[in-house]
Amino acid sequence: MSVSLSKNPYRLKENIGKTLERIYSEQSDKPFVGIFAFVQPILVIHDLDLVKKVLVKSEQYFVDRSIAIDENLDPLFGKNMFVIKGQRWRRVRVYLSPVFTSAKMKMKFYLVELCGKDLLKYLEMVTADCQYSEHTVYKR
Repeated sequence: MSVSLSKNPYRLKENIGKTLERIYSEQSDKPFVGIFAFVQPILVIHDLDLVKKVLVKSEQYFVDRSIAIDENLDPLFGKNMFVIKGQRWRRVRVYLSPVFTSAKMKMKFYLVELCGKDLLKYLEMVTADCQYSEHTVYKR
């Protein structure tokens, strides 16, 4: 099924993120929906089994993401797994896939939860004293 990006295509008043969020919500009863952003096809998936099939079992057909970041302009985000393309993406995926198995993610959840609680305590402390600085938080 495909849907229009805008209820009135002559008055595009919402950004692509809001449009995708709206379509995702409006079409939540369907396992997936396809749309076009100008000439770029976009697949919006609701069904978790289908997400797994696309991202894991059929990854060779869904390699390149639509976001393009120039690594020279943004060296950090330009190396992000979600924006790199082609053979480089495949190499990174081969190295990272074993790290994110279901069993390993379950083992790491406790640590992530613990770190999150520590961060919340720290933020509550520094914001109460009006000493909050993003730089200080991210540096830790």
